[in-house]
Amino acid sequence: MPHRATWSLTRCAALLMVAAASACSPDRGAAGPPGKGAARPTAPLAQTRAPAALPVVPWTAVTPGAEPATFTVRGRVLFQGDVPPRYRPRAASGAAAGTAAGEVAAPPPAIVDAEGGVRDVVVALESPAAAAALAGAAGREVEIDQAGSVFAPHVAALPAGGRVRFRNSDAIPHGVQIVERGFTVETRNLAAGGEWLFQPPARAGDYTIGCGMHAWMSAFVRVTSTPFCAVSGEEGAFAIAGVPAGAYDVTLRHLHLKAATPAPGRITLPKGADRPLTLTVRR
Repeated sequence: MPHRATWSLTRCAALLMVAAASACSPDRGAAGPPGKGAARPTAPLAQTRAPAALPVVPWTAVTPGAEPATFTVRGRVLFQGDVPPRYRPRAASGAAAGTAAGEVAAPPPAIVDAEGGVRDVVVALESPAAAAALAGAAGREVEIDQAGSVFAPHVAALPAGGRVRFRNSDAIPHGVQIVERGFTVETRNLAAGGEWLFQPPARAGDYTIGCGMHAWMSAFVRVTSTPFCAVSGEEGAFAIAGVPAGAYDVTLRHLHLKAATPAPGRITLPKGADRPLTLTVRR
C-alpha cells in the first residue's frame, strides 16, 4: 500500500514539471491543430482576434468636402415703400360689392401681405449656361385651372419650350384668350370639364390670359429664357431647385410692379447657396 502511494506522488510531480515546461516554451503561442491537446495562446486579445470585415464604399460617395451637383436658391420678395390699400389681400367672401350676381371680384394689381411679402413675382436666374440648359427643360408643363370662375394660379412661369395646360373644373363653360404684346395669339372655348394644351413659341415672352365669357377672369404667364425660375407665394417666398454651380443674373417680373433700385444683381453658387435672397419691388 505505501509503495502504491509513493508511485502516485511521483507521477503527479512529473506531470507538474511537464506543464511548467510547456508554459515557459517560446512556441506556446504558435498555431497548432485544434483538439484536446492544443496549446492555448498567451498573446493579447487584440492581436489574436481579427476585426469584423467592413463593407467596401466607393470613394466617390465619401469624398470629404464634396459639394452637391445642384443647389436650391431660396428667398423672399418684399415691397419697397408704402403699400397702397388696393394691394392688400382681399378676404374670400364670394361676389364682391359692385359686381353682378355670379361674378367674382377681379384680383388686385398686386398682392402684398402685412409683412411686405409680395406674391406672384416671377424670379429667374439667367446666364449663358442656363440658356444652354433650356433643351433639357423642353416639354415642362404647368397647369392653370378655371375653378370658381377664376384662373388658378393667377401667375405661372415656365421655361421656353414648355407648355401650359388649361383645365375647366367648373360646371359652366369658359374661354381662354391669350394675348402677347397687345395681339391675340390664341382663343379657345372650354366646355365644363374640358382642357386644352397651349404650346407657346420657344422664346421668352409675356402672355396675359383672359376669358371671353367672364371679363373679371385674368391670368399672367411668363416664359423665361432659363429653366431656373419660380413664382413667389405666401409671404413672398420662393425656391428654385436644381441650379448648378455658377454665376447668374437675378431677374424679377411682375405685371404691375418693377424691380426696385438697385437691381437684384448677381448670385454665385455655391458661395451664395447658404444665404437666402431678399429681393424688392416697387410701383
